[in-house]
Amino acid sequence: MNKSGISRDVPLTEHQMLASLFNGQVRFPALDVRARLAPFRSPAPKTSITGADAIVDVTWGAKTYTFVVECKTQSTPKIIDAAIGQATRYSQDMGLLPMIFTPYLSREALERLEAAGISGVDLSGNGIIHVPGEIFIYQSGAPNRYPSRRQGPNPYRGASSLVARTLAIQTEFGSSRAIEKFIAERGGMITQGAISKALNELEDDLVILREQRAIRVLQYDVLLDALVRHFERPDPHEARSCKVSGSPGEIQKIIVDQAIKQSEKVIVTGLGSASHYTAMAQSPPIPIYCRRLDLLDGYADFESRFPNVVIKRMADPGVYYDAHMEGGLPWASPVQTYLELMNGGARDREMADNVRRFFSMEIGKKQSISDETNNNA
Repeated sequence: MNKSGISRDVPLTEHQMLASLFNGQVRFPALDVRARLAPFRSPAPKTSITGADAIVDVTWGAKTYTFVVECKTQSTPKIIDAAIGQATRYSQDMGLLPMIFTPYLSREALERLEAAGISGVDLSGNGIIHVPGEIFIYQSGAPNRYPSRRQGPNPYRGASSLVARTLAIQTEFGSSRAIEKFIAERGGMITQGAISKALNELEDDLVILREQRAIRVLQYDVLLDALVRHFERPDPHEARSCKVSGSPGEIQKIIVDQAIKQSEKVIVTGLGSASHYTAMAQSPPIPIYCRRLDLLDGYADFESRFPNVVIKRMADPGVYYDAHMEGGLPWASPVQTYLELMNGGARDREMADNVRRFFSMEIGKKQSISDETNNNA
């Protein structure tokens, strides 16, 4: 366990992190990890490298191994990949083993380190020590004791998630303006400034790659997993059940007409929309999202013991994005449906795979058309 004593209430500095190395406060099972020199700033012999942060000795039993360390105060995937590259260059130039040092190493970061053959330790109690042909020690599972604060809004939640949701539907765009146009055509609204901030965050997470103006998804599964992980369920207390009289078609018309009359958005929830995309049976009541719980006042009996409609208050613009109007009702998009199913029970998660295939097939079609166009060019 790390006992660095560094405050978690203020941003970490490199000086604080390196001090914990020099004081022997970064712990690792069966090993002594300690810097033996002041922060290394002198150029190595016959090189112009001046940026390595420290020289660290790792002792295991009677043996000591020396590492050159690249320290980073943040732990985003992009920064960790940069640290791996820098540590590799220092190692090659100085003839020492490479190591990175960050506030937190996730399981994914440790896997990248393992694949690159590079050691890494953090302030949270995770790490990997790799000396080829001699030792390999891996420790993970400790929580992030120093979570970084995003510079911008969370790109997987709220209005900012419109960008990530769009990239889940179409993985390549020629520019951020093309993303804005795509979102507007599917009923969303977001500014260029918000798109730019979301793209910056997604790039830091190594989810996308930007080449000049073009944007391309690098890690599609990581993108979807992040959307699932950050999905916010509606408050169960912010819901009203009611009975609306009429045939299914008449009930649907009342719901849509009232939404139009009150200038409100309404949509069948993701779970309720599962039957629209899969073989899952849908039984009453119809679950809908709306910002107003009084949407059907005057048209519904809220005391009925046999409700056929449930109104759930939801302000998040992401849930209304890319609605599919069919059969008189606006259905949640395949992406929204997938996110809700993935946050449901075991049976829901099984159905989520079927829904994912629905929009993944659309991506495949677009890619085939693009490839054919390029071949004919």
